[in-house]
Amino acid sequence: MMNEEQLIKQIMGDKPSFRVPEGYFDNLAARVMDNLPEQQVEVELPVAKKSAKTLILRRVMLAAACVCAVVFSTYILLNNQEQPEQMAVNVVNPPTMEEASAYFDEAADYAMLDNQDIYACLISD
Repeated sequence: MMNEEQLIKQIMGDKPSFRVPEGYFDNLAARVMDNLPEQQVEVELPVAKKSAKTLILRRVMLAAACVCAVVFSTYILLNNQEQPEQMAVNVVNPPTMEEASAYFDEAADYAMLDNQDIYACLISD
């Protein structure tokens, strides 16, 4: 039994069955470009220069935005500096035992800890 390749060679022969004409690729790009449809090229013209009033208004708006940013940043900075003083008051006046117990109970309820979990945590230390 012959394999397929030998059968094809026997029928078609050894010479290539497809040939490209001489010089076909020499001017292929030019022929393809000639066959393409013409397209209108739209060129965007630069926008007319803005008036002097518009430029001045833009600069004023940018300056106002910068001033607002500086004022807002200063306000935030000054408010954050007051918090450490409040924290110092809490250190000077520590919570009482009842308050600490209430905080612990709230934290345990929030974390869903029962007595066995608390004992296991204390023993593991």
